[in-house]
Amino acid sequence: MNILLTSRIITGWVLGCCMLISYTVDTTNSFYNFGPSDNLTFIGITIDTEFKYACIIVYCLINTVIRSCNHNIVYPYITLNIQDLSNKNKVQNPHEIVTINILYYWFDWIIYINLLISQVDMIIIEMISEIIITNLITYKYIREKFSQSI
Repeated sequence: MNILLTSRIITGWVLGCCMLISYTVDTTNSFYNFGPSDNLTFIGITIDTEFKYACIIVYCLINTVIRSCNHNIVYPYITLNIQDLSNKNKVQNPHEIVTINILYYWFDWIIYINLLISQVDMIIIEMISEIIITNLITYKYIREKFSQSI
């Protein structure tokens, strides 16, 4: 299967769904607001000031970096070094690594769900920051991969 073609089919599907949703959505719903408002609550905190909103944005950005590092660095390390039976290299502190990985996973999950259901701009911020961070990590891997082969 051609991975690039598959990726482009997925892109088309997502764009088509987004267009359909944007055409049919009820924009009077408070979920579709942007910025601070009396209706924006995150884990029980009303985000009704610019300062609180800025704090949430900063949290989103920092946590996206941490999430991407966990997903793109720690999890592959666990898979390729700890769980791979053919890899005979000794791993320092494997139990600590897998425990922290799963603790972060659940902590992030509960915060992430609350964030995503709070308001549509939170989804957009999370999505854009995750795209940027994941591409930066991928760039680092590709750069290192090709600099080692020279």
